[in-house]
Amino acid sequence: MSALRAGDSALALPDEVVSTVTLEQSAAERAEYKAVLARGAYRVSSVRGGGKPCFAVAMALSAHRQACQRSRVKRHALFADLQSRAAGSGCRAVIFTEYREVHADIVSQLRMRFPGFEVFEFSGGTAAAKRHSAIRSFQANDGRNKVFVITMRAGNVGITLTAADVVYLLGPCVDPSDEVQAAGRIHRLGQTRQVLLKKFVMKGTVEESIVEMHAKLKAGTMSLNKDSVSAAVARLLCSK
Repeated sequence: MSALRAGDSALALPDEVVSTVTLEQSAAERAEYKAVLARGAYRVSSVRGGGKPCFAVAMALSAHRQACQRSRVKRHALFADLQSRAAGSGCRAVIFTEYREVHADIVSQLRMRFPGFEVFEFSGGTAAAKRHSAIRSFQANDGRNKVFVITMRAGNVGITLTAADVVYLLGPCVDPSDEVQAAGRIHRLGQTRQVLLKKFVMKGTVEESIVEMHAKLKAGTMSLNKDSVSAAVARLLCSK
């Protein structure tokens, strides 16, 4: 694979279509996160000095990021935003997570809390026929409130959901080009609505470090290479 500056991809998303919501962990969630940090102390040594592929760094941080995406505080913020949209001009939303456990829980919670919504979902194990059927139903212009929950890896396989006007990320992606791909699911030829990418970030966690890294990439003061993450990037991502 040739060298790719992932920060260049991040610049493809204008600031006006990205909204970052910073949230405070509850006391219980903070304690859980600290416990995950203690168990995952290896993460610093596993990326110290740089030179590791971007994917390897993301995997080293996976448990800490998953703990953030399980947050009930984050769930409440997401559900409140969906409810507000439904009460306004209607809700057509796509939700992305990188974790199957989080995906399954979000789907279950949505079906319980929003009986008036049509809830669609698929992940990596979903059969192609079921996937295409769900996409067709979501795209139908029938005036109903709809939400689609997708795992990030499954959603990167050429799907188009132009009926949506908002994409929610349950956490920032280490590689910002993944966020560009997520937004690309709805921002395609045929999209006539104003679109928004909304991501939830837990303060004082690795998620905040990722957002800081993205800002430095856009400012040109830091670079991210898919094949070899620098020592400066590794230190920043392991700082919280």
